[in-house]
Amino acid sequence: GRGMKAGLTQALGIDKLGAVLQRLGYHTTAEVRSEILSHELKDREDLASLTMDELDSLMLAYRRREGFTHDEMENLKEMFTQEQRETEAGKKSERIDALELGRVLRWFGIARTAQQTQCLIEEVDFSGTHQLAF
Repeated sequence: GRGMKAGLTQALGIDKLGAVLQRLGYHTTAEVRSEILSHELKDREDLASLTMDELDSLMLAYRRREGFTHDEMENLKEMFTQEQRETEAGKKSERIDALELGRVLRWFGIARTAQQTQCLIEEVDFSGTHQLAF
């Protein structure tokens, strides 16, 4: 109906963004939201609000980053690379196992048992390798 169409064309105020995302189940930090807005959506016309297309772009960027800032992603990638073990042929593996993931998590101050770390991998391991790729 008419009310639905009008609702879809309204803009979302930036001041309400955090609360709206939280109601949708996304627990974002102000730092991550600000970084995405200033980098990914820097050319928007109205800096005080988001259109639906801009909100869609923000959500895609957030999901790509998994909620991390650019610097946090770089740190994760660096730790991941450091933990990748060499294969028998002397090449770096592109994946890490539960033991290596445990070291990465501990570097970030997250302590997990070996069993908990293996369970974390199993939750996202769709290929059945029991390892993670960045």
